[in-house]
Amino acid sequence: MAFGDYDDSASRKGVVPGVVGVAWICAEHLAAARQRAPMPAEEAIRSVRDSLGVVPQPLCEGKANPELLLIDVGRNRAKVFAIIREATDLSPEKARDLLNNVPAKISEGWPVEFEVWRQALCEAGAIVEICWD
Repeated sequence: MAFGDYDDSASRKGVVPGVVGVAWICAEHLAAARQRAPMPAEEAIRSVRDSLGVVPQPLCEGKANPELLLIDVGRNRAKVFAIIREATDLSPEKARDLLNNVPAKISEGWPVEFEVWRQALCEAGAIVEICWD
């Protein structure tokens, strides 16, 4: 959603972040935000929060990136072992230790980066989870 102070001229010049006056607004609050489109973004968001009684949640420390966790090895331990070795570049001993100590982190980053490993592990019968915090 763009507000009255929208300016992307810096981003068009390659400056990052470079965009002012935009905000992600959930569907529940979009109508209220659209009514305030002519206002500067910060003022509009404050007004929406005040009018709807929305209290901003404080930022909390969490993981820098989501993690792919192995929750259960499943029945095909040898296949899961091979996938873990490929995904993590761990030695055989360390990969074996990882399999013996689940839940265990397999990868960290954005889910699209480890989707290939998630899918391979699931197909091998393992149970995995993406942990965001």
